[in-house]
Amino acid sequence: MERFAGAGESSVDARALDAADGPTRLWVISPCFNRPEDARNLCAALAAVRMPAGMRGAWILVDNASTPALRDVLGDGPLGEPWRCEHLRLPANVGGSGGYNAGMAWALERAGPADLVWLLDSDAVPEPDALLGLVRALDGPGVVAAGSLLRDPQTGAFYEMGGRIDRRTGEYASAWAPGEQRPGGPVDAAYLAACSMLTTAEAIRRAGLMPDTFLHSDDVAFGLRLGRANGGRLVGTPESVVAHPAWDRMRTVARYFAARNSMTALPVAGIGCFRRAMREAARGATLHATGLHALGELHLLGLGHALEGRVMGLPPAGTDFGNPDRPGLTEAEAKADVSGRARVVSARARRGDWFNARGSIAVDAQGGWTIRTGPVVQAWRAAGAMARGFGLAVRLGLGGGAFAHVPPAPPCRADRERVRGGEVGLSVVIVAYNREAALLRTLERLARAEPTASAEVIVVDNGSSDGTAKAVAERFPGVRLIELGENTGVAAFNRGVEAAGGRTVLILDDDSWPDATGLGLALLLLEERADVVGVALHPRHPDGGRSEWPFAQSVEAASDGWPVMGCGNLVRRDAWRRAGGYCEGYFLYRNDTDLAMSLGTLGRVWFDPSWVVWHDSPAAARKGVRWCHLATRNWLWMARRHGRGLARVVLGVLGVAQAVRLAGLRPSALVAVGRGVAEGAIGRRPPTDAGNPEGWKALMGLRLGLVKSRAAWAVDRYVGPCATPPRQPDRSTSATSSSASLRTGSST
Repeated sequence: MERFAGAGESSVDARALDAADGPTRLWVISPCFNRPEDARNLCAALAAVRMPAGMRGAWILVDNASTPALRDVLGDGPLGEPWRCEHLRLPANVGGSGGYNAGMAWALERAGPADLVWLLDSDAVPEPDALLGLVRALDGPGVVAAGSLLRDPQTGAFYEMGGRIDRRTGEYASAWAPGEQRPGGPVDAAYLAACSMLTTAEAIRRAGLMPDTFLHSDDVAFGLRLGRANGGRLVGTPESVVAHPAWDRMRTVARYFAARNSMTALPVAGIGCFRRAMREAARGATLHATGLHALGELHLLGLGHALEGRVMGLPPAGTDFGNPDRPGLTEAEAKADVSGRARVVSARARRGDWFNARGSIAVDAQGGWTIRTGPVVQAWRAAGAMARGFGLAVRLGLGGGAFAHVPPAPPCRADRERVRGGEVGLSVVIVAYNREAALLRTLERLARAEPTASAEVIVVDNGSSDGTAKAVAERFPGVRLIELGENTGVAAFNRGVEAAGGRTVLILDDDSWPDATGLGLALLLLEERADVVGVALHPRHPDGGRSEWPFAQSVEAASDGWPVMGCGNLVRRDAWRRAGGYCEGYFLYRNDTDLAMSLGTLGRVWFDPSWVVWHDSPAAARKGVRWCHLATRNWLWMARRHGRGLARVVLGVLGVAQAVRLAGLRPSALVAVGRGVAEGAIGRRPPTDAGNPEGWKALMGLRLGLVKSRAAWAVDRYVGPCATPPRQPDRSTSATSSSASLRTGSST
């Protein structure tokens, strides 16, 4: 999946917004997909909104690849002074979180430190004083974000003003309980609905953008991070009223997103996922019991994808969303349409509506679903769904939930120009071996985005026989090609770095490419911090966002003592040379982590979980025979090079245990693990100038993190959730504020 944050076709000359000086600007961001009438209503409402004296506004309507384009339908809109309207059209539908992120990235590249950002859904309609109420609430002591009081336009009832999370169930609820007396002032909240939330540009810079989860729970995690990264309060205010459809409508595909993405938000709040996952499993089972099998499966599919770490984008193609087969059917029409034993039931899967005869109709405001199975099948499927859901809930509880990607906020324009202008002296080194198609895709991506588009790119071909070298020479004549004639393993990376001219080298696999924003921030960090010798980019799969480093899930703060590297490493060329580069005796596997250890003896190795390298490599539940041999041997070599005492033994054993697990029951793979153990334990290891015992201990701490998460799950399951909120990380070392410090000139 391509990243679209900050990208898109812009309809207004941005210099008109950038050049204007004077009072604070307001950036209103509204993603929209195929709902031009909603956008038209919002435009009219914004024209009537009262603004603080002297404030100027820019409405960024993010077009999520609507057909036809929203600008073709709406034009520039009737907004006049002090407003400007900006259409930002994206090349694909990236959902609510992707649309908000694209708009926020576009705005933050142009915003000043005092500017305000108002997230406003395209189907929201603010009352004239809504903005003034939010601004007054934001001026309150310690407030970093303010949300509106939401009113259902159909019933006129108020239903939410800020949100909270029930720590026992993991369910979301209004911070102010509807039905209670309307409060006279702001109410503290754990999160704010993104359909109307006001914050500052600087607060977003510190917290990062929304988690890249397409729909649902993105604003929950975003609000939690806003409060944590800025050390402040989130409040809902009754002075700001916004009309927005209530959440309690019958849902189809939204069930999938609710089950999947709640597993990413709860860990941010320090809440175990087991109880919420069990509630999602129960919802799926009751839908099966009613006969709405497709809807029930959406809950289980969401939990399964959360367990796999696939928490970005849409469900897979071919997923049955259980849409009504009789749209707009009323209950009276349904009753007239059934006969015999069949009946009309509620589509909300209430207990009295379970185990229905074939031919019954489940009715909701959206329409009718014909029930095509009988009571026996419904009972059987409900029991099976509950059993599967329990297994998923236990595994999610043990693993601590899912791990969403949080894109970092982009640097300011001056820093972007520094990176784009090549001042950072970047060279990109890629080693290729018989993967022509993957390499060409990687080179195309590098050529499309800064800072790699202006960097020196070197491809070292390790004796490919599939025409890789010829294809690179023909398609990318500007790429420097080094042909070795034979497969030398990781030694090819050393040859590429020797030929590089940049002060900094980016080491990439042929099927990996960096997120442009994260890479730019990493380069700026190296410019600011002389003690940092390398940056490990976080490897994630582009299909669903699965992390290749599950142990990074517990990392809340950026680390400058990171002991692991992978398929995307940014290293000072001089430090690479002094560390000896990749250990050529390894040939393949574990060489990157060994390099992190060696670099750690020369300076600091940085890791920010939001700085990502996308790795389009299949996730293997089982590894090949070669991996079982070389990875086991090299792991034990690494233990002997860098480990000391008990830490050497413990982590060495953990590495062997992992190899055995990935080998499975295949005799050839288990024999290969045995060979690796023999060679690694008693064979002659490659020499090293300086071991890194502290780095080895840090690596052991990461590997033992799963034990800690299992203990936390046991406490949550059998004792009950912790009554106190999770520890707030120090803002001076948090992953999000580390990025912000580069843009403000402060040290981290």
